[in-house]
Amino acid sequence: IGYDTAVRLFDDRFYAEDARSYDTTHALSELQELGVRFIVGGRHDADGLFKTVEDLDIPKGYEHLLIAIPEEIFSDPISSTQIRRSQGIEMGDRQ
Repeated sequence: IGYDTAVRLFDDRFYAEDARSYDTTHALSELQELGVRFIVGGRHDADGLFKTVEDLDIPKGYEHLLIAIPEEIFSDPISSTQIRRSQGIEMGDRQ
């Protein structure tokens, strides 16, 4: 997954309308029990800094769920939005 998606893995907003009923740690615990791991590609931020797994605010005990792709291997400073635009694809398009 990409860095931005990894950020969302740890955001309660993406798990329930009422975060008290189902929070991030509950979801992460389920993923952990299932043996799920995510390989995460970093990204360049607006300042040109390369953000990786090490820059994420990961709840203690869940760090092992993410495997970082080193910058030397995965460091293309183009976003998926830029790629779609270069191909003439907009988010609302269906193919």
